[in-house]
This record gives sequence, structure tokens and C-alpha cells, in this order.
Amino acid sequence: MSGATSLFPFFVGFILTATGVQATCPIELSPPRVVVRYGDPVSVNCSTSVPQHGGMGWEAKIGGRPLEMVNHSTWTVGKLTEWTISPKCFINLQNMQVGSQCLKKLNIVLYAFPENISINSSSDSDGVMRENEQYNLTCHIHQVAPVEYLNVTWYKGDRPVNKSTFNKTLTKNPVDKLSVYTVTPTRRDNGVTFRCEATMDLGPEGPQLNVSSQEINITVHYGPEVKCSDINILEGETLESKCPVEGNPTPSVRWMKDGELMGPSRPLTRENAGRYVVEAQGASNLSKNIQVLVMYGPELMCPKSYTTMEHSPLNLNCTVKGYPEPELTSYKDGGEVELIGNLTRSDTGLYVIKASNNRSSVNVTVQINVMYGPEVKCSDINILEGETLESKCPVEGNPTPSVRWMKDGKLMGPSRPLTRENAGRYVVEAQGASNLSKNIQVLVMYGPELMCPKSYTTMEHSPLNLNCTVKGYPEPELTSYKDGGEVELIGNLTRSDTGLYVIIASNNRSSVNVTVQINVMYPPSPIVELEDSEVENGSYAFLKCSSKGNPRPTYIWNYFRAPNVMEENEDGDSRLVIHNATGYNTGSYTCLASNKGGHVSKTARLTVKDAKPECPIEITPHRMVIPYRGLTKTAACKPTSADAGNVNETYWEVHGIKFYKDKWSPETGEDWDPRPVCTITFRGLGPCQKAVNFTLYKTPGSVSIRPVHNGTSVVEGSELQLQCDVISAAPARSLTVRWYQGNETLQPLIRGPMRVASCLFENGTKCDISVVRSPVDVSYTINITLDRKHNGVEFRCEAQMDLGPEGPQPPPSMRSEPLNITVHYKPAINTTKLPKKIPVFRGYPEELVCEADGHPRPNIKWISKNKVPRLPNATLTVSEAGLYNCTATNEIESTFYVVEVILKEDYLPLIAGFVAVTVVAISIVFLFIYSIYYKNTRMRRYSLKNPRLSTHNGNVAHNGWDMQFPMTKLAAAWGTLVSAKCPTEISPKSVVVEYGHSFSVNCSSSSNEITGMGWESKLNGIPLTERVTVLTLVIPSVSLWKLSPQCYVNLNDNTQCTERLPVTVYKMPDSVSMPQPSPSGSMAEGEKRRLRCDVTNVAPARNLSVLFHKGNKIVSTNTFSVASLEPVNVSAVYDLIAHKDDNGARIWCEAKLNFLTPGLQNTSKLSAPQEVIVQYPPTFDQPENETLEVPAVDKIILNCSATGHPAPVYSWHSPPPVRQTDMNPNKNQLILTRSHQFPGPYSCTASNPKGTTTKYFTLVEAPRNRTTFAAIVGALGLLGVVLFLTGLYFVKADGTCSLNKGSYQPTSSGPFQYNGNFSHYFVVATLSGEGCSLILKPSRVVVGFGEPVTVSCEAARPVRVLGWESTISASHTQQDLSIQWKVDSLIDWIEEPICYGVFFTAPRQCEEKLNLVLYKTPDRVSIRPVNHTGPMVEGKEYQLLCEVQNVAPVQYLNLRWYRGQSEVYNHSFADLTSSSPVQVSSILVVTPTRAENGAQYRCVAELELGPEGPQPPPTVASEPLNASVYFPPTFLSPEPEVLELTLGAEISLNCTATGNPAPVYSWQSSHPTQERTEDEAVLTFSSLVPGTYICTASNALGKKSKQFIVKAKTKGV
Repeated sequence: MSGATSLFPFFVGFILTATGVQATCPIELSPPRVVVRYGDPVSVNCSTSVPQHGGMGWEAKIGGRPLEMVNHSTWTVGKLTEWTISPKCFINLQNMQVGSQCLKKLNIVLYAFPENISINSSSDSDGVMRENEQYNLTCHIHQVAPVEYLNVTWYKGDRPVNKSTFNKTLTKNPVDKLSVYTVTPTRRDNGVTFRCEATMDLGPEGPQLNVSSQEINITVHYGPEVKCSDINILEGETLESKCPVEGNPTPSVRWMKDGELMGPSRPLTRENAGRYVVEAQGASNLSKNIQVLVMYGPELMCPKSYTTMEHSPLNLNCTVKGYPEPELTSYKDGGEVELIGNLTRSDTGLYVIKASNNRSSVNVTVQINVMYGPEVKCSDINILEGETLESKCPVEGNPTPSVRWMKDGKLMGPSRPLTRENAGRYVVEAQGASNLSKNIQVLVMYGPELMCPKSYTTMEHSPLNLNCTVKGYPEPELTSYKDGGEVELIGNLTRSDTGLYVIIASNNRSSVNVTVQINVMYPPSPIVELEDSEVENGSYAFLKCSSKGNPRPTYIWNYFRAPNVMEENEDGDSRLVIHNATGYNTGSYTCLASNKGGHVSKTARLTVKDAKPECPIEITPHRMVIPYRGLTKTAACKPTSADAGNVNETYWEVHGIKFYKDKWSPETGEDWDPRPVCTITFRGLGPCQKAVNFTLYKTPGSVSIRPVHNGTSVVEGSELQLQCDVISAAPARSLTVRWYQGNETLQPLIRGPMRVASCLFENGTKCDISVVRSPVDVSYTINITLDRKHNGVEFRCEAQMDLGPEGPQPPPSMRSEPLNITVHYKPAINTTKLPKKIPVFRGYPEELVCEADGHPRPNIKWISKNKVPRLPNATLTVSEAGLYNCTATNEIESTFYVVEVILKEDYLPLIAGFVAVTVVAISIVFLFIYSIYYKNTRMRRYSLKNPRLSTHNGNVAHNGWDMQFPMTKLAAAWGTLVSAKCPTEISPKSVVVEYGHSFSVNCSSSSNEITGMGWESKLNGIPLTERVTVLTLVIPSVSLWKLSPQCYVNLNDNTQCTERLPVTVYKMPDSVSMPQPSPSGSMAEGEKRRLRCDVTNVAPARNLSVLFHKGNKIVSTNTFSVASLEPVNVSAVYDLIAHKDDNGARIWCEAKLNFLTPGLQNTSKLSAPQEVIVQYPPTFDQPENETLEVPAVDKIILNCSATGHPAPVYSWHSPPPVRQTDMNPNKNQLILTRSHQFPGPYSCTASNPKGTTTKYFTLVEAPRNRTTFAAIVGALGLLGVVLFLTGLYFVKADGTCSLNKGSYQPTSSGPFQYNGNFSHYFVVATLSGEGCSLILKPSRVVVGFGEPVTVSCEAARPVRVLGWESTISASHTQQDLSIQWKVDSLIDWIEEPICYGVFFTAPRQCEEKLNLVLYKTPDRVSIRPVNHTGPMVEGKEYQLLCEVQNVAPVQYLNLRWYRGQSEVYNHSFADLTSSSPVQVSSILVVTPTRAENGAQYRCVAELELGPEGPQPPPTVASEPLNASVYFPPTFLSPEPEVLELTLGAEISLNCTATGNPAPVYSWQSSHPTQERTEDEAVLTFSSLVPGTYICTASNALGKKSKQFIVKAKTKGV
């Protein structure tokens, strides 16, 4: 480019600036908004799409860039520390109408964020707050900017309670901010923790920052509160248990009764009831009157026995005590009775008298005896043999009378068992309260006596002949029973009479029976229950064979014995059980039943529905593929069942001929279709056949290609039909024909039929390719519509025989010889190099070049305006205005193109001279102004180098305005501390000692007014020692955590004073550890991870500091407000936000005890360090883009070094002339030798799994004789002359500037035009250009990992170079308007293919990036509970974790949680941006109920990839997680039940409850005689004492009780 050319845009920009008109600023900032941490580097690229402009640059306090003639300029600062930075990118525009400079301001946010914040309280130093008083919690955030992005959230426990925001400040510098949260505590807040968390949301371009303060624990003091009013208390209980007094601090409590102090822990007795006064002192004072009633259970006293005469009133004296007053209840024989009125003999008995109140119950037993005279309880009697007189005819009386029995004058013992011989008349005599004599008739009865044989066997239809003998009185009656029913055994016996008989002999006294087995024998009956049936495929089925006979029949089955069939015999029946029925079970089944009397049989058929009838034949091999006249093979036929009993016969059948053998070998000669079939006849199935899939193949003899109707020369647009002939191939149905255009597979729009060559009409099996198996000649045709691109192309066809996996591999194929096609097409004139209008300046002739393409090659002629044809030449020199016609002609057609030549006058040299003079004048004015400014500012320059100290003071540097402040050194005079009250001195003043170690301290006095001194101490105290002035306290081993010794002295005036020694007892921690954070492993930049430091068994915690170290820097300090002096376990946390500078850093924590005692060492302990691994995307060492000039030295080194973790992988993209083989794709440097230094864009991409970044290198040609603006200013006057001469000589008539006065070359910007008006001279010149005319088909692609992908890029206008930039399958073309990016198996996760085009017209180069989504479904989806094993408990909160392994891209992942079939939660990961496979997880918080016991949880990972992705979206589900929920027992009917007891009837108490684990039951009764414990839910009683019964159902989670109240009718007198 010449110097005149470089000055031209400057002149145009100057004129445009002078007009003052501003157009839209064509500047693009990338990125438009930047968020930078204070001290970090920043780089922003400013680019423009305007091809011609006056230069661009950056205005900034730091990193500004001067005006440069480039299309992109990068503002870069290595360490940004200027808070008020406001960089602007500016550009000097050129426009034919207006001209100006425009700029865009960069939206930059410089931030600072503290690594830790602190919190304090307005309460006392001990952290104590009083209830219902207001306190302020203050959060200190130091050095933060900008504050308008700052949010402070207050947490109470883990719950946010307040949020603070901040307004924008006037300054951008970091400031300290406070957030105050006002809290009014209640007693429920005692022990809660507060913390504040500062967050900064800097938008999508910035990180999400947050830091949390340490937690502050508050203690709330509140006054005493008596937790009762008037109370009822059980005897033995205490006041403090029934009426506690609460407060914080714990109040001092006194109980007073009648002016006397009562201990609150003293068990109360009934005498202690009354009114009490409770007094409590704590945070406040309290006094309250309380009425105390002491309750105690009943006390009952009664006589053990009571005797009286019949019909006398009851006079039983019992005493009872208790509070509340007890209630008396009487029980007799388990029932409640009322003892009222006169007593009768029935009232005699044992009574239980029960006294009860609401506290307890007590009972005593009393024997009541009612006396009466003798009474014989019978008249005439019937007595059983063996019974006694006294048992059947008792004589009653009270007291018991004396009784005699007489028969025939003889005394008979009443207790003597009677026999049948003792029947007769008796006399009974009784003496007691009175005398009695009575006659009684006694009859002796005895039961039947029966004898029969045990069994009786006979044949069917025979008479019964059973002999039995029977005795008894009264005479017995015989009855026979069978199967529980009465029968009569008469006539001949049948089979139905077989059975067990009971023969009973009975009279009115008793009965006796014997068992007789009668066996009637008969042959088997016809078989029943065996019928034809159908079953579902895969279901359970059975066939039953049942026959009746005596003896019981035996069964034999005949069927096809499959392994899933089992025989079972049970209860006289036989069954075939079929598991998982298949086609093998379809067939006939025969059952044979037999015994000694005969046999029967029956056959049934079983059909398995929807199951293909299986043929249990196995042929090896099942498919045979044998070449023509090749080696033969053998096929073996055998049954699949190992049971040889299933097979009747086996044979092969070929061409209708049977061969009774199990193997067959084919002939490979001329037998093309033998169709061999193996047949086996099976028992139960019948005959079954399977054929061998036999193929005898022959490869083609030849393959050829030819046109069908026309020759090899065809006109563009006509249709060409090609035929591929395949000779002598078999079988034809296995043939596949592929067509090739050049080396690419041809996909024709029209495919012709495939047919047998010798068949004109396919009307027979010999012409049916799917049927014929012998060798035939076949032909294939395709139709192609030709265009000019087909000219000279070779077409071939290939026949391939695909015989399946059993055939030869690879499949045999044969290609034809190539067929060349010639395509004739009409001429087309290249209009890109020949504009419609061309200006010609007078005196400067121009050449018009006409180029045309066509076949045959066209002839080109020029015709001028006077219709005079010129010579047939493509180049025409013109100097006159007019119309010029270019005509291109060949055999096909002619075409023409008309160019208008416009004659112009050249005023540019004059204009150039005027502009040069104007520039010189402006330059002189500028230099004059600058010289004045320089002189005025030079005298006031300041320098801070080598400052001199002031002569006034050697410490301070001064200037004329410094104020002098005198510095006085302060000196402290130390002397002996003397106190008039206690003249003692302790040395040392305080002690810090480790627990278990020793220390000693001196207490001395120089006063002569003391009489003695001593030490008061819990350890090794020293009593008063007289006449000493020094006393040493020695403690060999400190064993207390709180120790405060005092030295005391007794003075002469009988007074005593003390001096306390502060002692701090400490213990170094047992361990200091940092557990692995969750999740562990490497971190991504910007990720937040909480580190915890655990310090165990350390004291005192208030002196403890936990420091987190990162490298050599302390990044966090935690202190603790713990009042306890004893050892405690504490933890501190530090929120680490990963930065790339942290990669490889070591982090550890230090626990340090801080004491003011000098010389104390080794008070800190360190944890083991943890190494931080931070993964971050690549960052270039020199991030700004570079522009280099060629030709250069012998080599150019393009440096693309970048840092990142993992280490970056590099890929280079270069202009098409540079071969990709000359570039190492994984090196950070590209070395270009002279032979490869081609101008154009070079890009280097550094990538790792965390991201990708690209740097551009632009190689431009070195300028020739370029004159810079600095040279113009230096030359001043000489410049005007040079510019004027340059304008006269170098500016051509067409408005362009060049050092070469050559021929006219039209540019994409169009001709420079002038229409006679100077003011309009620059207005007509316009910048013409088109958009980026690249079209991607498809524009978005979704590809599975490892799958193929093909994308086409098409140019909508003529293109010089079209190509794909990609790490794989990069390609380019200089001929076609489309190019494909094709990958057979895409496995590159960071692949970002870009289609680029270099065009003839502006924009010269543009690109389109493919929207490519590479996805991978998860390897595994699993679900498990977090920190929990075993069953869950109802009402508690649990976390379920779903983990998804190796899924990409994660932003398209949706994780759906299901309970059963219901979706309960949907987790989206749209906020993540990783494109490579990652492992993610989701947590579901559940609070189970008993209804969810047994529920199944699962999670389903679904990739929703949009309409271009697979449909339905791919999903992977986890295995279900079964939830077992434990819950306490709950009764089905929890209300108390009242039951009425009916005498003699059973009663049931139902206490059934539900619970998990299953409840265990226990029972309790209020009746002392009915105490029992059962473990059953339902109790059934035949006799039950009325009262209250309590059932308790319990399991591991709790217990519930239910009450049953049983009432009975009262029996009174």
C-alpha cells in the first residue's frame, strides 16, 4: 500500500470530523461488561466491522491504546488497581456525508470482597441478654466495593431472619460497612446462635461471592416462674418435682409453711398438707401462695371372719382412711354384691372388700359364716354305679350335721361307692342345729357295655355280617354313625358304605361307643378333572387326574417331558404342574389309573396361547453358507431335551426323499435349492420339523456399467440413465449395488428397478429375484439429472453380496470399470470482475476484462456503442464513454453482458494540495499551543525520589505547609506498690499453668504491722503462719479448672486483708484436624467449599483462636465466647472460594491459646495440611490478540502459551494455504518459516475440561513506504510540498491512490465517482458490503457420544475459499459453494466447528459457528439415604441422595424424583455450564408418615435436548429404594370400652393396634385376684371378675394404653 493511500482515509476523516455529524458508532466490545477483582488482570477486545476508517484506540487512565489503523484493539491491564477507571474505545469514522469520532464506554465493575467478616453484640461482654430487652447485633464488613452489589443476611440458627442492602456511594473505593440487626430475645432464644453472611451478586459476568461470620451464641436471662398454682401431690412426692421453679440463671428457691422452712426435695406426707409460700430469687424476685393437698391411697381394716345365725342382720365393723375419701365395694365369687338386709345361708362365703379412690385401691378378705339346721337335699334318687349317697343326696346344715344311712337295718357308709347290687330303700338320720329322719328309695344305674370287632372287610354288594354284644341298665339302645351322621346298616353294602363307623350303646345314664372300620373294595372310576385347556404364555398351569377306587389307584402319565413339568401325587390324585408355560408344553397328555380291580385312562390337550408352538429340535449349524463347488459342511439334528424317552423317530427329508439318520451333508455342485428338513416324532407332541437355512452362493462373473439410451456426451439439464450389469451371480436376492461418482457414494434421486436380465416381464418364479436361487444375470438402473459439475466425472457401480454374519467377511464385492461423462453447457460470464458502470478519467484509458465459463469453451467478442465488433479478445481498452457489449458463444448458446463507461474529470490533485496546506496550518497551531502548555507545567513537576529529611526533625519530611508537632518521649517510673489496707505483694502477679503441671508463687510483705499470713486455696492451702513476711504457695499438680488462691495477712489492729492471685489453667488440645470437606476432590474456579477445623478437648476456649493458613498467609481467624473453663470440643469454619492462584496451595488450621503472660511457649497446635486442587479454564499469558507483519525474518513464532488446570490442549487454525500437516495441534507455539508466512488470520485454541479460549494472530503484509502521522508533524512545511506532489502524481483518474500507474482493477467498494460538485465529491463515495452469506444445514445438531455427524455449510454468494475450522475433520474448498463437516464417531467434548468463507466482495471473511450439542446418557443412576441406615421414623426428617455418574451436557439434565408413580420433585441443572461428562447429585428431603411405609422412591435422569434431540428424551432410572417407616402403636378404636358381663358367657377384650415394629401387648387388671400378663391382642375369658382392665401396646417408638370396663349385674340380699 502506498503512502498516498494511507493518507486518504485521514483526509476523509478530517472532513467528516469538521462537519460535526455523528452516525451510529460501529463498535463492538467483547465482552461488553467486565467484572474484575481488585489486582487481577483484565483484557477487553474492541472491534469494528467498518472496512475503512480513520483508526481506533482506547482512552483509559491505565492501559490506554493510541490511535491505530486496525479493525480490533485490545485494552489490557495486568493488574487493575484504579477504582475510578472508565475506559472508552474510540474510532475515527469515514463517511461521504458526515464525519466524526465516536466511542463506546466499557461497563467495568472493579470489586473487592473481604475473606472474612466479624460480628459483635451490644450485650455485656459475657454475651448475656435479658428477656424482652432490645440488643443490637453488628456485622462488620471491611473494605468492600462496590457496595450497591452487597447484601447482608442474618441467620438465627440456620434460618434467615433479616436481609440488608446498601445504596450506591459517591466513591468507588472500598469502604467499611456495618449491618445492624435488632433482636428482642425471649427465653426460647436461650442458647441460639446468630451469624451474618455477606454476599455479592455481580451479575452473570461476575462470580457469586459470599462469606460468613463466626456464630455468636447468646444467653438469655429471665426471671423465676412458678410452674403451678394450687396442687394435688401424692404422698412421697416432692414440691420441686410437682411445682418446679424455672429461670435463668437458676433461681434460689425457698418453700415456707406456717413460718417454717420446708425443703423442696423432702418427700411429703399426709401431715404436710396446707398452704405454702414459695419465694424465688434470680433475675428477679418472686413470692407466691400455693395450696398443697397431699393425696394418699386407701387404708382398710376389717375382721378376718364374721359368724351369725340365718335371717340375722349384718353387723361388720370396718375402718377406712384415704384422701380423696375412698369408696367401699364388696365382691363374692368374682361378682360385685351389696351386703344389705338379713343374711341367709346363701350369703355364706369369702368376701373381698375393696376401698378405692383416684390414687389407688386396697382390699381385705372376710369370711362370713351363716348357721342353719340339717336339711336332706333329695327324695327318691337314681344313683349311678360307683357314686356315693353323700354325693347324690347331701345333708346340709351349719354347723355340719352328723349323718347315718341304714338299709335293711344295716349301717351303710355314705361315702361307700354303690354297685348295682346295693339298690333298695334307705333311712337317713341327721343331728345338728336340729334332728332329722327320712326314708329314701335308691335305684342304682350303670352305663352300657359294648363289644365289636375293630374292622370289617367285604366286597361291594355283599350283605353286612357284624357281631356285637351289649349290656346296661336301663337297657341300652344301639345307634350307628358315619361321618357325623346317623346311618342304618341294612341290605347289601356298596362303595359308598366304606368308612369309619361309630356304634353307640346308650341309656339314660350314659353311653359307650366303639369304632369299626368297614372297607368295601371296588375298581377305579372313570377319570375326572382332566380336560382340554388353554393357558397364557409364561403362566402357571396344572393338569389333574382324579379317579376313585379301593384300593387307591396308582397313576402313570404319558406326555412330552419338558424340564418345567413336575409330577405331584397327593390325596389320591395326580397332578402335572407346569411352571412358566412355553410352546414346548403344547401337546397331548394321557393319564392311566389302575388298582387290583382294574384300570382306566384319559387324554387331554394343553394349548399355550400367544406362544409359538415350539419344535424341540436343535440343528447345528442352523444356517449354512457354502461357496459354489466349495468344501461341504455337515448339519446335525438332535432333540433339545435330554430325555431320550420323548423321541419316537428321527429322519431328514430332501427333495421328498427321507433319510433316517441325524446328520445331512449338501452337494455343492448344481443343487441350488435342496431345502433340507429334519423331522422328529415326539411323545405327546407328535411330528415336528425344522429346516436348515441353506445358501449356495456364487460371486458375479463380471460387473459393467453403461448408459442405457444415449452416449457419454450429454447436454446440461438432460437425464442420464445408467445401467449396471451383474453377470452370473447367485442368489440374486443377496446382491446390493452401490453407485459411485468419483470416489464418493452416489445417492441418486431416482433409482430404477432391479431385474433378471433375460426376463422381459417378471411373471414367473425364474424372474422373481426373491425366489430364484440359481445363478442369473441381473441389471440395476439409476436416473441422474446432469449439470455442469458432472462434466468429466467418472461413474462406477459395485456389486456386493451380503450373506449375513455366517457368510464370508468382508462380503465379496466386484467393481465395474469407470464410465466418463462429458456434459455440454452454455456460457456464463463472470460479472464479479466486470461491474455494470465503470468511471474513466480523461487521459487515463482503462482495460475491461470479460471472462466466461462454458463447455465447449466459448468465444468472447466485444461490441462498442456504434455496433462495430472488436477483435475476439477477452480484454478491451477503453478511453471513451459509451455502452460496451461482451458476448460469449459456444455450440449450446450465446450470452452477453453490457458495461457502461462514464468519462470523468480529475480534480483530485488540486483537492489533495488544499487539504495538505490545511493540515500544515493546523499542525503549527497545535505545536504553538502545546509549547505554551509545556512551559507552564514543567516548573511544577514533583518527584518523590530521594526525599530529604527536614532539618527540624530527623523523623519527618516537611514542606512549606507542614505543621510542627513536638514529640516528647514518655517514661514510666515503676516503684513498689504500697496499699494502706493490705500491705502484701504477690509474685508473679498472675499465673498461667497447664493442667496437671505445677507452679509456685510468693506472697510477701515489707510491713511491720502484720502478725501472720497464710494462703487460702482449694489445693495445698497454707494455714495462718505467724511472724513470717514471705510465704510460698506450691501446687505440685493442678487438678482443678477453676482455681483462685488468696493470700491473707492479719494486722496488728485485729483486721485481715486479702490479695487474690489470678490463675488460668489451660490444656492443649488432644487433636487438631481438618476433615475432608464434602464433596471432596478438586474444585472448580469460583466454587465455594466450607472447611472445618475440629479442636478436641481444649481449655479454656475463650482464650482459643483458630487460624486458617493458606500458604504463608493467614486467611481467617476464629475466636470463641465460651464461658466454661473446662475442656470442650469446638469447631471453626472457613469458606474457601476457589481461585486459580490457589491451585496447589496447602491449607491447614492452627489452634492457638492466647495469654498475656510473657515467655509462654508452645501454645499452638497445627492440623495436617490439605492440598487445594483448583480446576480453571485456560488463560493466555498474553491474552491480547496480536498483529504481525510479513515478510519478516527467517521465521515467525506465534506464542500461544496459556495456564490452566488440567494442562491445556492446543489446537491451531490457519488460512487455507498453510497445510495442516505443517502444524503440531498440541503445541503452544507455531513456527512459520518464510515458505509458510501467508497473510491472514491464525487462531490458537487452548482448551481443557473447564473451558476453551481462543487467541487470534493476524499476519498482514508489511507496508511499502508508509508515512506516519509523526513524520508529517516533524516535516511541517516540507510535508505540504510532498503531499501536493503526491497528489499530482499518484492520484489516478478513478479516485484511487497507488504507486503503480497500472491498469484499472475494480474493488468491492465500487468506483470512486465525481459529478462536478466539490462539496458533493465525498458524499457519493459509499462503503458497500453484504452480510455473512453462510448457511448451516442443520443449524443445530444434537449428537450422541461416539455417533456420526454430518453438517453442510453453503455460501449464498460467490466465494474464494470455503472451509471448516475444527480440531477434527477440518477441510476447505476453492471450487464449490458448499462443503461438509463429517465425523464418523464424535468423541471430542470441546469440539466447536466453525464454517468460514473468504469472499470476493465485502465482508471479505466471515464465519458461522455450529450450535453443536454432544450428549452422553448417564453410566449409572443410584439412590441412597444420607447419613442413615435402616428404617425411618415417622415425623423425622431424612435426606435421600440421587447420584448421576458421567452425564453430559449437564445443563440439559432434569432429575425427577418419584414416590411410587407420583412425581414429588424436579431438579434442573440449567445453571451449570460444563460440556464434558460430570457427576452430579440431588437431595430430596422427606418427612415420612406411616402411610408411606413400604413406599418406593426412585429418581429418573432425563436429558431434554430440544426438538433436534432424540424423542422421547433419553432417560436412565435408579433402582427403587424401599422405605420402611417405624411409627408408634395406634389402636383401631382408642376410646375406652364398657362391656356388660353375662353369667356363663364368654367375653372378648380386643386391643388390636397398628404399629411398626409390630406392637407387644401387656394387660393389667384393677382386681387383685385377676392380675395376669398376656402377649396377645385379643383375650377371651369364660369367667371374668368385673373391674377395669388396661391393655398396653408398645414398640420401640412408644406405647399406648386402652381401658376396658367390665360390669356385671349386682346380686343383693
